[in-house]
Amino acid sequence: MSKYRKVQLAILIGALIVIAIDIALVIADFPTISKVVAKWAYYNSTVPLFLGVLMGHFFFNWKPPWKKVTQWIAMVGLVTYGSLDAWTDIPLLDGLMPAFVLILGIMAGMLLWPQSPKESR
Repeated sequence: MSKYRKVQLAILIGALIVIAIDIALVIADFPTISKVVAKWAYYNSTVPLFLGVLMGHFFFNWKPPWKKVTQWIAMVGLVTYGSLDAWTDIPLLDGLMPAFVLILGIMAGMLLWPQSPKESR
């Protein structure tokens, strides 16, 4: 078995363990992992940001020709988000902020932590 296949198997086993734990939490009448993460993400922007960075790294592993423009858009977006989050109490923004930060994290992961062509095979 190649090293690549061993890592795939470890990831699959890890995912199955997390699913089993989530099912056990439902049976034991505890909050599920998804409920905990969703509530945590609503009150702490770093959770969707980190998940977005991982998603950008895993699934968008290419360097676009417009990299500099996207980086500036991401920077302006982060500053805008930080300003809105810190200085306003707009109810509409409360529900959108985790998704907005997740998208910014995806852009950051894609641009700042791309996989090399050898890794993505």
